[in-house]
Amino acid sequence: MFEKSVLLFILYAALFIYDGPKLKMRSLRLKLGYGLLMTASVYLSVDYLLSLHAPNLDDFFDFIFKDAAKHIVEAIKIPS
Repeated sequence: MFEKSVLLFILYAALFIYDGPKLKMRSLRLKLGYGLLMTASVYLSVDYLLSLHAPNLDDFFDFIFKDAAKHIVEAIKIPS
């Protein structure tokens, strides 16, 4: 777990060192979008760090698009 936390610290430090000064001059809309992406990134990082096996983004998309995907598969299925 120590190695994972060091890795994540280095990655986020590099990210904020690079993006921090550039983000100061950007619009509020861009800052909110960046914050939303960082929130998802931190959530997934905590899941990775603590091995929580919490629902992640593919579970979210599966929940949203599951029924639509089933309908598409049924529509293009070749009758046997």
